[in-house]
Amino acid sequence: MSRARLSFLHIAPTLVALWAATVTWSSVGADGHDVLINLTISTPGDVNIYKSFQTNEENLKRFNLTAEDMSEGNVHLNSHGEVDEIEVKGMKIPLHLDLRKEIEGLTYSYLTVDKKTWSVRVGDFNNVTLDDFKDDPNLVPENMTLDWSLIPAYTPNPANISLKSGVMEASIHFNNDTLLFEYLEGEVKVGKWVPILPYTGLFLRVINPHTRQLTFSKYFSTDYFMDKEFLENIRNLKKGRIAIVASFYDVTGHFETPVRDALEECGSFAAQHLRFRDLWAWVWQVGGATLAEGLVTNQNGIETIPPPLYLSLQIPAVNASERFCEDWPTGGTWEKRKQFCDTYDGYGDLCSCDNPFPTTADNPKMDTWREDIGILLVTGNRPQYLYRLLRQVLLQPGVNKTQIFVSIDGFHEEPVKLVEIFELKYLIHHPVGVGSPRISR
Repeated sequence: MSRARLSFLHIAPTLVALWAATVTWSSVGADGHDVLINLTISTPGDVNIYKSFQTNEENLKRFNLTAEDMSEGNVHLNSHGEVDEIEVKGMKIPLHLDLRKEIEGLTYSYLTVDKKTWSVRVGDFNNVTLDDFKDDPNLVPENMTLDWSLIPAYTPNPANISLKSGVMEASIHFNNDTLLFEYLEGEVKVGKWVPILPYTGLFLRVINPHTRQLTFSKYFSTDYFMDKEFLENIRNLKKGRIAIVASFYDVTGHFETPVRDALEECGSFAAQHLRFRDLWAWVWQVGGATLAEGLVTNQNGIETIPPPLYLSLQIPAVNASERFCEDWPTGGTWEKRKQFCDTYDGYGDLCSCDNPFPTTADNPKMDTWREDIGILLVTGNRPQYLYRLLRQVLLQPGVNKTQIFVSIDGFHEEPVKLVEIFELKYLIHHPVGVGSPRISR
């Protein structure tokens, strides 16, 4: 088909030209009259823009289209704020429409964590560069001094542990220190409907028996995958640690069979028998024997509330020679790793005596790879998750440690020390705000 003359449709304040490779717009006859076209234009930000214009119905007839067909056409805005084409009934008709002014006037409204509305106008963020932030006093990096000295060993005498697990209260005491005290005011009703209480689940505390210091503290909600996360965490504890568990209200919401089996292999007799609102407390030496375990069963399920479980024990003195890994090298980052693993817990093979993860791992890239790709890691105060991420990144072929940069939100010693062990470049930001505004900042 030969190309006919091109006609223009007037859309104030712009001109829009439409044409096609096989069918083209022709001149408008004198007998035609204008019809209204209402376009819904999708933007990259999932916000629709509505644009109306008039054209002569003779133009639509040449495509066998109606005004309704055109109004239902598929129109997308590109990243430059322009429309390139409209898709109608399988036909892609080139269409040029500049909507940059309309985009600049768009205002997005968001609901903040404190239930207030926060609005931002797109036009206020044109031509933003890093120079606009260089003098912001809240974006000045934090400086911190790290202490890598070892904690002195405790006098080798027995230590006392006492636990309480209840429907309304959970507590853990180690000598004169309170490691946990969770208390629910009011009363729990029994009957057909079961209330979901805050902090329902498990509390885990871990002690270094050589220093008597708390090395790990975490709460596991009775929620989806809670049991798997709990199992992963106790498997990543350092051998020889004293691990303490106390349940609160109920722990069985998603305590599945594979995890019960694994806990039994770790030395728990009660894990296989836990039922709704049973009370459980367990103390064991990681990689060793159960030191004490208690279980109070709830005989009638939702119809009853069992009495609290009390558990007391004395842990014996430990052998000082078992505090550190004898086969680890000395000097360099190994000395830092030695202090880190003596102070913190939950890092699995990072602190393994038998097969420690190589923080200086080198995975050469293939000869055909020509680029070194920079990697930016943004983190806060979840150091175990950060280690899991660093471990996965460093195992990838071709990773260059000099190309990794870690941005840490706030002064948190544990993740900073972890990054130093890996000898990575990092920067500590001064945190601003709370919740999602802080993350956005």
